[in-house]
Amino acid sequence: MVLAGALPALGQEEGSSIAEVEEMRLIGSRAPDRSVADSPVPVDVIGEGDLADTGLTDLSSQLSVTVPSINVNDQPISDLASLVRPVNLRGLPADSTLLLVNGKRRHRSSAITFWGGGINDGAHGADLSTIPFIALKRVEVLRDGASAQYGSDAVAGILNLVLDDSAEGGRVEVRWGQYYEGDGGTHAIAANTGMSLKRNGEQMGFANFSVEYGESQSTIRSVQRADAQALIDADRDHISPFVRTPLVQIWGKPDTDHEFKFMGNLGMSLSDDSELYLVPGFAQRKVEQGLYYRNPTSRAGIFRGIPGRTVKVADLRDNPDPDTVPVVRLIDAGGVLVPDPDDLAAVAADPGFFTFNQVFPGGFTPKWGGIATDASLAGGLRGELEGVWYYDISASIGRHESEMYMWNNLNPQIVAHPDFRDDPESIPTSYQVGDNVETDYIIGLDLSRPVDIGMFSSPLNVAVGLEYRVEEFELEPGEEYAWWADTREGGLVDQGFGVRTNGYPAYSPVISGVNDRGSYAAYLDVEADVTEELLVGAAVRYERYEQVGNTLNGKLALRWKATGNMALRGSVSTGFRAPTLGQASVRNVSSLFGELEDGSVGLYDSATVPVSFLPEGAFPDARPLEPETSTSVSAGVSLNLDRLSLTLDYYRILFEDRLSLTSDFFWPETDSEGNPVPNPYNYTEGTKVRWFANNFDTITQGVDLVANYPLNHSLGSTRLTLAANYNATKVDRVGRFSDQRRVDKLEKSLPEFRFTLTATHDLGPWHLVLPRLRYYGDWIEYVAEYYYNSYGDRVVMDVEAGYDFRNGMHLVAGASNLLDTYPRRSNSATIDAMGAPYPEYSPFGFSGGFYYLKAVYNF
Repeated sequence: MVLAGALPALGQEEGSSIAEVEEMRLIGSRAPDRSVADSPVPVDVIGEGDLADTGLTDLSSQLSVTVPSINVNDQPISDLASLVRPVNLRGLPADSTLLLVNGKRRHRSSAITFWGGGINDGAHGADLSTIPFIALKRVEVLRDGASAQYGSDAVAGILNLVLDDSAEGGRVEVRWGQYYEGDGGTHAIAANTGMSLKRNGEQMGFANFSVEYGESQSTIRSVQRADAQALIDADRDHISPFVRTPLVQIWGKPDTDHEFKFMGNLGMSLSDDSELYLVPGFAQRKVEQGLYYRNPTSRAGIFRGIPGRTVKVADLRDNPDPDTVPVVRLIDAGGVLVPDPDDLAAVAADPGFFTFNQVFPGGFTPKWGGIATDASLAGGLRGELEGVWYYDISASIGRHESEMYMWNNLNPQIVAHPDFRDDPESIPTSYQVGDNVETDYIIGLDLSRPVDIGMFSSPLNVAVGLEYRVEEFELEPGEEYAWWADTREGGLVDQGFGVRTNGYPAYSPVISGVNDRGSYAAYLDVEADVTEELLVGAAVRYERYEQVGNTLNGKLALRWKATGNMALRGSVSTGFRAPTLGQASVRNVSSLFGELEDGSVGLYDSATVPVSFLPEGAFPDARPLEPETSTSVSAGVSLNLDRLSLTLDYYRILFEDRLSLTSDFFWPETDSEGNPVPNPYNYTEGTKVRWFANNFDTITQGVDLVANYPLNHSLGSTRLTLAANYNATKVDRVGRFSDQRRVDKLEKSLPEFRFTLTATHDLGPWHLVLPRLRYYGDWIEYVAEYYYNSYGDRVVMDVEAGYDFRNGMHLVAGASNLLDTYPRRSNSATIDAMGAPYPEYSPFGFSGGFYYLKAVYNF
């Protein structure tokens, strides 16, 4: 982590025409010469070298290692959260952090994390993983509320990815790694090159391009589920051979079949005082994982008849008669209930009846896959008007699509389809289930200039701007077999069988559609050195969102240079986050563990629906969504004592009307007035329902500490870096939320205290990271209402050694989690019910040690 000084922009040497037109502005300030050292708010500048020292290839994990206030979890069995991993800053959900690329707002992803490790449940943020790691020059992390400066989503802060702008040279990097257990193999190759753009033989700009390709295999850290093991131990020929061994359910890192990324960064001078710039990008990633195991006797809507007594049988006759449907009994087989083989044989011999045990005798584990495709193009014109006004006219379009498919799965209704009614055992078990698509359009105008008003020690920097955005969110239907009989016509809904694919129900034409929304914004941002010791900055921003309303936010920031070595700084601001179109309109069903209708604990379906889809009177407190609002206060000190540089910042964020998914509720039989409430969506028996709501208020308080201490010695140089974060969230008001959701999802799901202590050494041609110590405090995880686990603190050690051959080649070997540290094992109830011996959302993962090799060639 580097505390940088003023930084030139655009890949140009100081004094070039472009640098004179547009000097680099550090995020958080629109003054042209502001640096980290004199910023009134905390900003981390993380160089490419600091990211490379982690040995990791994905940017999200790199940042979580280098910035302790950033948390990223592995996402096993998490649907779209596995495809687009959410990133948390200062203990707030992923969509409370604004992502910028070269200072411009990045479009949102299409993935809503319905099940994202508690704090991220329902979050709808940007996809950080679409940016090649090799494309980055640095990352700026603004740890302060900035909605008044940059708009919606900047409640926790901002990540600004600054792209490489070199006009010559480049590098090729190859990485390989594997976990100590022998699984989770990862390999990646990346390349970056820069070239100059010339006119009449004179350099007028640059073009820099980056590509990356990688694959990573899954890890397995599971044990056999108790119910599956009981079926195996029963040793009945019609069950045991079909129960997957050794494991029916996998906990571990998902499999990334392929990941391709491309990013360009181009700038071209049109004259001495104007420049054209362009940032194209494309990325695609394919992720596959397993979901929960479906027991062949108890899964509702497929296998379960009368609980504990029978297996469900489908009546495929032209005139179904429930009174004459044969019974498949559950019988005791060594202490476990299994379907009676004679009853199953009788059903299989009669073409008028069918049971899904004929296709999946040992139950099944659905497999889920997603392909995320991202395409973007941003560009603009910036420069200087008559030597006074800096201007930046920009436009961008970004499209993110999540295409989902499933296999080893079924749509129970499909056995009644004309194509399969006569041969139900030939039903398809692989399906394309639908797409999420997010498309954002942004047009902006930014103007700034210094104004010497004769009152301050420096000119007053004035910045004003306008922005217009259009957001579109679309659900595209899956293939017909995946959702056939979504209505009651022609299917088996009336017989109690589930609708659409199991685990992640396919989108049907009834569910699908496009929603769009426009928004307008205007801001004013001023900043000046009132005296040589006192810097003052202020900003105000007005935004209007169609379908949501208006918001006005402000910010005041101060920095006082108390002595030559010490400065005090602080800020107060208001902020907001508008509900996304996806949160307002999406429909989804996830399979979760929790309380069933009979009071037991097991797998049930949780349906997420828009508030407008809830039957009138069923949930009287369900209301249309409103913007979240926040008030942030921070105060800090920066010290420079000989070699030691240190910053210490306190923050307090009051976050009101926070948006999240409610807890799950059984569909009511009657409304508040006793009237029957219909179930118009054909959900499986026992399905619970939830919706997005402005559900609660929170107070988040914390402290960030960053310290650097360089040493020069006879063998070379050493730099010690300490980055620590204390963060605690308290729920102040709760709506439709259980105590479990309050504790697990908001207050205790992340460690309150984290720090990273890194020692880097440069010894001639050697570059060493020896060691990096990562400390994680206590946290709590609820797997279900009754599966409570508390996990103690852990220290994880990383090491790395690199050798520079002076001919452009650099070789590196290292280990992440050198000592193969695992979180504490879960309690026996969790292990038996879910086969998960470790917490699924451990802040440092649960796959153990990882060693890697890297080769870099610079040219």
